[in-house]
Amino acid sequence: HIKLKLMFNRKLIDSAGKFDLIHLHIGNSFPSSFIRRFFDLVSKSKTPIISTIHGFDEGFLPRLYRTVLKKPSYLYYIMNSSIKKIIERSDYLIVTSNYGKKVAVEKFNKDPSKIFVVPLSSNLHFDKKLTNDYCIKKTGKKDEIFLATFGGITPRKGIEEVLHAISKLKINKPIKYYIIGDCNFEHYKMQLQLLIKKLNLLDKVKFTGRLPEKEVEILLKSADIIIQPRKGTPDQSSGALLAALDTGVPIIASDTGALKEYISNGKDGILVKHSVNEFYDAIRFLVNNPSKAKIIGRNGAKSFKNKFSQESMAKEHIRIYKEILK
Repeated sequence: HIKLKLMFNRKLIDSAGKFDLIHLHIGNSFPSSFIRRFFDLVSKSKTPIISTIHGFDEGFLPRLYRTVLKKPSYLYYIMNSSIKKIIERSDYLIVTSNYGKKVAVEKFNKDPSKIFVVPLSSNLHFDKKLTNDYCIKKTGKKDEIFLATFGGITPRKGIEEVLHAISKLKINKPIKYYIIGDCNFEHYKMQLQLLIKKLNLLDKVKFTGRLPEKEVEILLKSADIIIQPRKGTPDQSSGALLAALDTGVPIIASDTGALKEYISNGKDGILVKHSVNEFYDAIRFLVNNPSKAKIIGRNGAKSFKNKFSQESMAKEHIRIYKEILK
């Protein structure tokens, strides 16, 4: 039997020697001094440590920007990244994609035999009773085309190209494009709003801001297409993309980083180069081929259930624990 216990305080950390394995989940925005102190304390126990690395974006500019705005004194800690220390001092790593494993090996010289790949799952808990048809009725959608983008709105998403693509569409139905999620970059949101006005899209585009989970689910499931752009630094995973897969709505995503590991192009989603023309062609294809779009959406939901559900993620973690401890 495997028993799991969370370490929240110094008392538990001091008792690390009583455990057979310690699994570390810490984001890379934690001060490196905290990481160093944690490992100094825990390493005395000789208990093996496995760390999950959710991203390799050391000193990533948007995170740096947000953090320094709130507390400028954190600048030193963010720049003195903790990711390298975590990787060096962990006995094993879990990454969320083969792309992530490649980065850990090539950039941080980690032994590939000490790295396990476990795909990310969505942290949103969608209600399976809320069918797509129910959500469509709930939004009052009629003879319209709903497009949606979901997740934190940052400059590296490159929503500008999507807006330009939408402005080129010639469809006999009204278009609504919902941009769902927080935007902590007021200058970027202002830039997008000016572009929306310039492209005459004021009546077609809506920023929803952060919404309750149920409202997010209703909007996503009522959409005809979910568009997940990314033009900045490649990611090894995307929780927002996986949440989108779970809706059964066809997805268009930028072909960058590990996203190609989450989507089989043309089968359970469409991957595009991050350009106006490719977004335009993909949107137009799905709008003009509704039966194919439905098949792609259904395949995406099946893919999520079979490969990316929290249940499959938990089973794989248990398998890894047993392999390490045998």
